Amino acid sequence: MKQSTVRILCVDDEPNNLSLLEAILSPRGYEVVLATNGPEALEKIAAEGIDICLLDVMLPDMDGFEVCRRIKADDRHRNIPVVMITSFTDRENRIRGIEAGAEDLIAKPFDSAEVLARIKMLLHVKALNDRLGELLLQQQAILDNIPNITWLRDREGKYMAVNEPFSRMFGLTPKDLIGKSDYDIYPPELAKKYEQDFREVVESGTRTYFEESIVDREGKLQYVEKIKTPIFNDAGAIIGIIGITHDITSRKELEVTLRHDSTHDSLTGLYNRAFFDEELERFTHGRKFPLSVVMADVNGLKTVNDTLGHEAGDKLLRLAARIILSAFRAEDIVARIGGDEFAVLLPETDEQVAREAVMRIKSSPEIINGLVSIAFGIATAENRDQLAQALKLGDERMYRDKSAQKET
Repeated sequence: MKQSTVRILCVDDEPNNLSLLEAILSPRGYEVVLATNGPEALEKIAAEGIDICLLDVMLPDMDGFEVCRRIKADDRHRNIPVVMITSFTDRENRIRGIEAGAEDLIAKPFDSAEVLARIKMLLHVKALNDRLGELLLQQQAILDNIPNITWLRDREGKYMAVNEPFSRMFGLTPKDLIGKSDYDIYPPELAKKYEQDFREVVESGTRTYFEESIVDREGKLQYVEKIKTPIFNDAGAIIGIIGITHDITSRKELEVTLRHDSTHDSLTGLYNRAFFDEELERFTHGRKFPLSVVMADVNGLKTVNDTLGHEAGDKLLRLAARIILSAFRAEDIVARIGGDEFAVLLPETDEQVAREAVMRIKSSPEIINGLVSIAFGIATAENRDQLAQALKLGDERMYRDKSAQKET
């Protein structure tokens, strides 16, 4: 900033003091703006592009401390350095000046060399603050143009900058979140988790990547991936973290759909043969014994297909699948393993419980009324070594039941 452009507001209700300040400043190329009270000073701060303010403490109606507080409370003017001029330089008044936001305090009667030195120093500070403000605005503009949720945190975990998508999650502006910690903006349990995640990145000094599900302000479930990257200074010390959150809900929903399609039978909605075999292998290496097996076969499917068509056959299979599924628990694996064949794995279930489930199916209205006929075979493995034999035995019993039903 060139000296000729510097505008200094001098505020004092004593004309002699204003004249003295003008005599000191004008010959040095400063443009001097005068005010005799607090309201007038605030008007000129707002309207005349002031660079620095020399402010008397003892003013009528509104003292200098209040004027300073109002200047610093306005985002447009808070970077204007305020020098308070007072006859009272005791500790209490100095503290009041600091609390009001003043950058400096000069005692009356003031010395011209001191006034000029203080002004030069504070103008340098203002130039640095203005430059910092420009950089922060540029930084905020960059963050706001990133469509993903983005934030910067210092080493202590305070949010130094966040973008609009981040602040929108809380119904706030980015400025409202600056200086806050996780405990200020999240529920306690979630804040504790995020704080632990943050500390792990700081302590390890390495980038971390993970996925999680969150519930937005409208109660909708979202899936996100988070990348947290440490920021280092020239000495190699971590000074903060930058985080980016991507919304991967669409991808996750697609993965769920693909996973469902790969593990379920498209006709009946039950698990398919491939998934049944996977679960069978998993149970083989687990501790879910005794494990019961129910094998089932729809009677007369070929006849229905041949006489009424495959659409009628498909309808029969869907009916059988529905009544079989309804008899078992959520943790049981109910699958269609062939054209007219079904199989159920019941972990931690003895043969008596499996028989009770089959009896529920046989007592269903659909079977009693002859809408569908199903043959069953039940067997139980007490340990992994008996599992293969239980599958074979269940199959044999199912075919014996099928033969017996044909004879009747």
